[in-house]
Amino acid sequence: PNTASEMIQHLPGVGPKMAFLVVNIAFDKPEGIGVDTHVLRFCFELGWSTSKNPEVARKQLESWLPKSEWIRINLIMVGLGQQIQQKAEKGKLLQRLEELKEPEKSDAKN
Repeated sequence: PNTASEMIQHLPGVGPKMAFLVVNIAFDKPEGIGVDTHVLRFCFELGWSTSKNPEVARKQLESWLPKSEWIRINLIMVGLGQQIQQKAEKGKLLQRLEELKEPEKSDAKN
């Protein structure tokens, strides 16, 4: 399969997130944004999505984010999410980002 849609249809267990990631990264074709838990949390907490449903959030994010950024956005948000969300309490993402901007206020050791 060469498209996300074909992957979802023909490969058992492959859903939209994985299909979009494979097509985006392996084929360098921005067909969609792979929404995992980190991307979903960012979208909801930053007000970029009104839903905690990955497919709804993906469509809302794709509606305004330039297609030229679709490949990079997942890598950026997942990487950032893995770094800061482990210490951030639910609903405190923006506060955690502010703390990281001012290390003297943060308990981060890195």
